[in-house]
Amino acid sequence: MITLFLFMLFASPEERMVDAIASEDYQFVESVLKSKRVKPTALVYGKPLIIHAVIHNKPEMVLLLAEYGAMRVDPLCKDGKDVFDYAQEYGSTLALAQIIVIRA
Repeated sequence: MITLFLFMLFASPEERMVDAIASEDYQFVESVLKSKRVKPTALVYGKPLIIHAVIHNKPEMVLLLAEYGAMRVDPLCKDGKDVFDYAQEYGSTLALAQIIVIRA
């Protein structure tokens, strides 16, 4: 419990976004994106936010991030992998389907 409190106290807004994506906290993600405190294309731990949504297989988060511009540029992480690479690596079929629909 103390660890979570310390994380919330000292984590950057970008790091908190990754946690919110994983825990499906849509209100937090949308409020941060709306307020422009964090860009939808922000890199966190070397990966764009939308790739974190793919890793956690969160298709609704993928859609929300895309609505705010996360797919305007092909999202790549620092090691050159893209959303399709991570979807395959993590078996994130639902998130991959959402990406395909967005790009159609």
